[in-house]
Amino acid sequence: MDLSDPARTVSVDGDVERLLGFLPAAFLRGEVSLASLIHHGDRDIADTLFANPLVAPDLLRGTFNIRLRHADGRIRCVRGEYAKSVSADGAAAVDVLLQDARRLWHSQGDQTMMASVKAMMDNTDDFIFFKDRNHVFTGASQTLVALTPLVEHWTELIGKTDYDLFPEEYADAYYELEKQVFSGVAVAHEVQGVLRKDGSKGWVDNRKYPIRDAAGAIIGLFGVARDISELSKVTQELEAQQQFSRSLIENLPGIFYLYTYPENRLVLWNKRHEELLGYSAEEMKDRHVLDWLLPENKAAMLAAVDSVMNRGGSVIEAPLLAKDGHQIFFSLNGVRFDTQGKSYLMGVGTDITEHRRTQEALRVSEEWHRLLAESVSDVIWTMDLTGRLTYVSPSIVKLRGFAVEEVVQQSMEDYLTPESLQVARTELGRFMADVVAGLRPPDVRCELEQYCKDGSTVWTEITASVMFDAKGRFVSILGVSRDISERRLMEAQVRQMAFHDPLTGLPNRRLLHDRLSQAMAASRRSSLHGGLMFIDLDNFKPLNDTYGHEVGDLLLIEVARRLNTCVREMDTVARYGGDEFVVIVGELEVDRDESTLRASLVAEKIRTALAEPYRLPLERDGAGDEMLEYHCTASIGLTVFSGNDASREDVLKWADAAMYQAKVKGNNSVQISTTMSSGPAAGGLASTFIHLVWHSAYECGNAVIDEQHRALFADANRILSAMLAERPVNELADLIDHLMADVVRHFKDEEAIIATAGFKGTVEHRAIHHQLLDRALTLVGRFHAGILGVGELFQFLGYDLVAQHMLSADREFFATLRNNGREFDSMT
Repeated sequence: MDLSDPARTVSVDGDVERLLGFLPAAFLRGEVSLASLIHHGDRDIADTLFANPLVAPDLLRGTFNIRLRHADGRIRCVRGEYAKSVSADGAAAVDVLLQDARRLWHSQGDQTMMASVKAMMDNTDDFIFFKDRNHVFTGASQTLVALTPLVEHWTELIGKTDYDLFPEEYADAYYELEKQVFSGVAVAHEVQGVLRKDGSKGWVDNRKYPIRDAAGAIIGLFGVARDISELSKVTQELEAQQQFSRSLIENLPGIFYLYTYPENRLVLWNKRHEELLGYSAEEMKDRHVLDWLLPENKAAMLAAVDSVMNRGGSVIEAPLLAKDGHQIFFSLNGVRFDTQGKSYLMGVGTDITEHRRTQEALRVSEEWHRLLAESVSDVIWTMDLTGRLTYVSPSIVKLRGFAVEEVVQQSMEDYLTPESLQVARTELGRFMADVVAGLRPPDVRCELEQYCKDGSTVWTEITASVMFDAKGRFVSILGVSRDISERRLMEAQVRQMAFHDPLTGLPNRRLLHDRLSQAMAASRRSSLHGGLMFIDLDNFKPLNDTYGHEVGDLLLIEVARRLNTCVREMDTVARYGGDEFVVIVGELEVDRDESTLRASLVAEKIRTALAEPYRLPLERDGAGDEMLEYHCTASIGLTVFSGNDASREDVLKWADAAMYQAKVKGNNSVQISTTMSSGPAAGGLASTFIHLVWHSAYECGNAVIDEQHRALFADANRILSAMLAERPVNELADLIDHLMADVVRHFKDEEAIIATAGFKGTVEHRAIHHQLLDRALTLVGRFHAGILGVGELFQFLGYDLVAQHMLSADREFFATLRNNGREFDSMT
């Protein structure tokens, strides 16, 4: 085997099938490996066997006993030898010889056994056995046959292993004990389970000893296992009874006690007795029954004890003193118990302190309940320290729609929204902490949102305070809930007016600045870029001047709606003022170029959406409404920012400048800011243009179109690389002509493919191709004539002709190609 990681078999002889049941080819093909067949209990041997000799030079050769799993699923005991080597090129390998342990025993031939030993084997009550160094039976007592279903005489055990005779889980336990013997342990001892022929389980005290030759080497073992099933059963039953009795006492809900009589001294109790009264086990021992009582209660207790011992049983209520001096009221139920000539008072006690407190609380409740008017509009309620409502006034029906009987069965989770539930739990925790500390907590005032029966919610102002009885003990929490829905609605309207544009409902400039600051902070944390677009409507003023502000407002509202449909819910669309809008898109990419490409696609999507005609209603006196179809495009300036950029104002300034450039170039366009703040490389072509990055998401599923799209990306990137490297003009001209040739061929192939696929917009798509080619040929001609710079030409070829067209207009036919399912791998 080659010891590279992972180890693999490079050669194996045919005998492996007889030993392990697998064909040699299965090992050579890697379908099975020696390591996968090793028993989990022999992983230490596997570590030695597969150790690299360069790492472990002391493990170059040796012998071992190991358990391997046969193809039939059973375990085989195997004797092995190994030798490791390292080739001249440093490759490590190991040669392994494996032999069936049972065949090794047979090869030794029959051995003569002394008559006395044979007689012992036939007549002993214990299980006695002998094994060689390979875990193979060489002798056994007849009693062992009772545990082996397929064997009638002990001689049939010779030459077999435990895995041939017993279930694997039992054989594993026996084998592990024998490994201790062969490791040098003088006596390996363990109580182990056995499975008899009739399927019943038993237990044996199993002891195994090494057999050594004249030189002291271990050559085998002998074992003596004694059946202890009955003893084990009796012991387990006794332990189970004792455990049951103790468990019963310890799990009683109250206290348990056992006093000697007439000494009245405590001799047995449960843990609950210690916990409730605060004493340690040492302090509890031998306490007198009166030690728990105040002087005025002792006479009644002694009378109750005598009643139990004379009449056999009694129940009384009594306050017991805890270690810290406070009293706990118990209901004590005692009986007489006689055993071995001695008498005992045995009983249990139930803590009824809370019950007595409840009775007192009810009395107090009746005093103030009469003072409450059942017809008040506010909801009056009481609650315990667990958050359970104990009283609710009838006005709850008007507030939430639930009847009183329904509300008192609800938990806080049932009637509070998750956010309000957290607030309520916090305040309740403060109440509880103060009450436990003996303090009077201050009143609480908070606002909570509660569920109504019809599924809606209502906001309420909660005022709550803690009630105590005359002795300063906690009674309940008293609260009042008031409906504040109208007040909160007014507050929300005020906030809306302060941070949102009243016409479109979009965030205003104030909220935009806050969102941009948040986006830049998020960028610093995640290292992901964001994008900001400054959008100005191109011909909005003529609409206002001609048809009035009311119609202009309708267009602005529609612009806001279209902008929101172009971005994700996490992004921000804001009205900056007049006919200016700002869009923030966050969490783009770590790479600035890839972020610019993604943001430019969003910008192009916005430009296309805003360029669609607007249908606006015009009111005509006496003639009903007339629909005006108006065309209004947008100029968009785009900048990509990171959390490390200079400031919020700089980002807005860069996008505004880019928007102005789009205006200068003729409106209805997207201009990417050429300003960066990420280091000394800012400025020049490197900051103006980005490489196009191909993603699998750009694929339409047609092999020809996808391959040509990738080629156009590569053509554009080669031109950009030459520009950045300031290559000669003639070299740039060759690259540009190559791109144009690829574009012409691609447009022709693409038109044929989508027409054959049945794309309904084929005619319109062909028209777009013609427009793009006409514009491209004009600009290329101007470049060859020396009257157009390569930067402006590349802006059109790289982004308008290749990237934006392919990732916007081309995507309209993707669904047709995928549904059609045809591939056009060659064109005529």
